[in-house]
Order: sequence, then C-alpha cells, then structure tokens
Amino acid sequence: MLFGDDILLLLTPAVVPLDHSSSEPSDPFEPLGVAISRRYPLVRHVPYTKRHGITGAHVAFIKRAKVVIFVITDLHEGGGTNQSYLAEIVREACEERPLVLVACCEVRGSDADALDFPTLVQVPGFSPQDLRAITPLLVHGRSSPSSPTHGNSDPLQGRISWTTEEYVPGRDAAEAYMLWQSSVSEQFYLKRSTWAALLGRQEHRCRVVRHPRTGEVVGLCMTYTNYAFKDGPLVKSIAILVVRENYRGWGIGQLLCDEAVNRQEPHGSRVDRIQVGSTFPRLLYGIPTNNRYTDWFKRRGWQVDENEPGRGRLVSDWVLRFSDMPTSNLASAGLVFRPCDIRDVEKVRGMVAKESERKLGFGWYELYSKVLESMYMEDVLVGFEGSPQAGEADPVAIAITYIPNSDSPIATEMPLTENLGSDIGGVSCICIKDDDPLMVNRRDTVMVRLLHSCSKLLSEKGMVGMFIDGVKQGNTGFESLGFRKWAEYREVWRDV
Repeated sequence: MLFGDDILLLLTPAVVPLDHSSSEPSDPFEPLGVAISRRYPLVRHVPYTKRHGITGAHVAFIKRAKVVIFVITDLHEGGGTNQSYLAEIVREACEERPLVLVACCEVRGSDADALDFPTLVQVPGFSPQDLRAITPLLVHGRSSPSSPTHGNSDPLQGRISWTTEEYVPGRDAAEAYMLWQSSVSEQFYLKRSTWAALLGRQEHRCRVVRHPRTGEVVGLCMTYTNYAFKDGPLVKSIAILVVRENYRGWGIGQLLCDEAVNRQEPHGSRVDRIQVGSTFPRLLYGIPTNNRYTDWFKRRGWQVDENEPGRGRLVSDWVLRFSDMPTSNLASAGLVFRPCDIRDVEKVRGMVAKESERKLGFGWYELYSKVLESMYMEDVLVGFEGSPQAGEADPVAIAITYIPNSDSPIATEMPLTENLGSDIGGVSCICIKDDDPLMVNRRDTVMVRLLHSCSKLLSEKGMVGMFIDGVKQGNTGFESLGFRKWAEYREVWRDV
C-alpha cells in the first residue's frame, strides 16, 4: 500500500504506438500513467529504450520509489537487449521493493514459470483497450475478465516474505516427497523409503520454504559436498531444487538457490566448485535437456548452452537389454578383463586418481575407494593389454559394476536404478587410459570390449541388462551396441 509521499515508478518501453491516428499520444503508455496517477498522485513515468536498456538514471529512480511497475512488450525480440533480461536487472535493483511485471504480449506457460517475479500481469498487447483492461487491477487490486494475472491478486500489496528453514524429517518428509514426485518426470520418481533415506543422510543439508500462512512446503533444496578428486577440491552439488507449481515465479527458487550457493560449509570446509546436479549419490546428473528451466539458470549467470565441460556439455544415461546387443565374436585385440584382485588395488587407485581429474569425473576417486575397501572389491572390472600377473602392470581400463538393491557402496549411491527393475545391473565411473602413446589400442576399441565384458559379468550374476550413467561422448557407438538413451542432461557447474 502507498501512503503520503510514497512514489510509484512506472517503467515502460519506448515503442511505436499500434494506433497511428493523430488523436493518440506518441507514447502508448501515457494513458496508463495518467490513470494510475488519479489514485496515486506521485507517479513517475519513465521510459526505457531497447538500445540503452536500464541505465544508472533508471536505477536512481528505482531507489527512490516505494513500488515499481515494469512493462515489457516482447519476451523473444531479436537484436538489442532482451526485455526479459532488463526485467531481471530491474528486479535486482528493486531489492525488497514490491515489483509488478506487466507483460503486454503472449506469455506461454514456460515463459510464466521462467520469469521469477512475485506478480505478473498479462494482456495480449498494448493497445488502448488492453491497457484499459489492466488499469483497474493496477489501481484497485481487482481485474476485469480480460486481464489475466499470475501471483498476488493485489499487485501493489507487495510480495510475501519467504524464508528458509531446516528440513525436519518427521514433519516434512511426506510433503517434500510429494513435491519431488510432482516436479519431475516419472523416470526420476523414487520410492518413499529411498527418499527418506536419501534426505536423512547426516552429511546432506536440506532446506525447505513454507508458506507463512498455510504452513505447506512450497520449496525444497538439498545440497551435499564431495571431494572432486583424490586431493580435493570440494565440489558442492545442488542435487534437489524444486518449487511447488503454483508458487513458481514468486522468488522461492531464487531464495533457495542463492542460499545453497552462498552458505558456508561446516568446519570451515572450502568449496571450490558448485554444480547444478549431483555427484554421488546420483540423482539428476545435471539439468535435463527437456527441462524448461534451463533459461532460469542461464539468467542467473550459469553457462548452460555451450558444448564445454560445466558450461552445458551434453551428458547421457543409457540402458541396454542384453537381448538387444548384437551377437559378436570380437577378437580380444590383446585385451584381458577380469575382476579386481587385492594386488591390483593400488594400480586401480592410481589410475582413477589421474583419469578422474583429467576427465573431470567428480567423486569418482571417493567412490572407487569405498568399493575397493569393501567386500565388493571384485565388482571393479579391470582391463589390461596383454596377460600380466595381478599387480604387475598398469590397467588401461576400469569400471565399477553393481547389482541393484545390494549392499554394495555404489548401489546405494544410484537410487534411480530401482526404476529400471531388479534385473538391470549397472556400470559406472568408466576410466580408459587414452593418452598413453605406448597403448596399442584406441579408446573405442577398449570401450567396446569393456562393455562386452561388463555385460558378461552382470549376465553371470542373473542380470538381463545394464545401466550406464554419466556418458560424456559416443552416442553413436552406444546405439550401435543396442543401448537406448534413458536420460540426457546439460552438465552445469562453475568455480567459486
């Protein structure tokens, strides 16, 4: 609510009027400013241009205003500065001031979700009729049937003050679980028991946002840290970030994300890298490519559309039924694969230490160490050129295999595999030494034979197929072996 000498700032784009008759003002938004001023006399109507965008002068006006109304006319315009980007600048400048976004254009569902504003008022265009339709809403807090809105019913009453709090399992588990299930596609569903165990891990930090009036959980974020490589650095995973559908665009996701990025870790642990997605336990590797919120992260400074590590590189999960694998009598190419022997352990550690850092396999060394130190050491498959005795030669390929629902350290780190069935085994953290000039075989030659050996090992354990996570290249090669793509992500991380 505005009182006394409170200023309302109306920021509108400099556009050509739709009605070119001489009786209309040259600025199509002037009547809107006049109509608002009849209720709130201290209105400052300030245009902005496509060429210059939001300048220091605009920011100065924003700092003096109590409430800001920002008008856009095109969310997808080409050339110049995009108006949705300018809206983000205004939002940042507003800080805690109530901000109303008026979209005089089509706002599709994905656009409305991606625009992170507490209040969005939308009309088809900026004709005099359109602007007259939204004037009652902006002035009196009530709309005509032709003026749809998103968010608060009274735009000038300001935003709800959202805060985060610790996730309490006994209180929040059921609501948080339903929030996850309603926010992701079916392939990423989790059993309730798996969900409870995942969020209940002591090292996982979970925060929720509750509606201040109803108490319902409307947002959830889970983070955890791992050692990226053998000797650090620490990488923080934003493994879960979900907001209830009818509360998206209210700033809740921004609040949770900012807190996750900026929060200090316990005991002064220094995080050097933050990723959108997860290492281990592995939920979503990154941002699913069919996810409409990729642009949401992009507007917040994350690089999401470049084919480079951490900047949007495509990464895939694959699944194979052994019956779909082409029959092949591959020559060995001088390669021998066998389960890891106790005498191979240090060689395996040395290889994964080097290759995980070279190939940016976050968390691989830590996971290999857990498996090698367990009774499941033989689930690590090791490949050599030639037929050396155990412990005598350096491996050229290694991979961790696992059976779902077992007590293997890796099986508990791959919760989504339960959706594939109890007879689909898994392969993870594939390392192939492909930078050694003394190697006889090329990477593709080694990979094909490694996958055949993994399928044979898992088949002998009663599996009818296998799942491979986090593949960063080689789509064509996997398809030729009978694999089908199960999920695809954009790999997104940045250094702190």
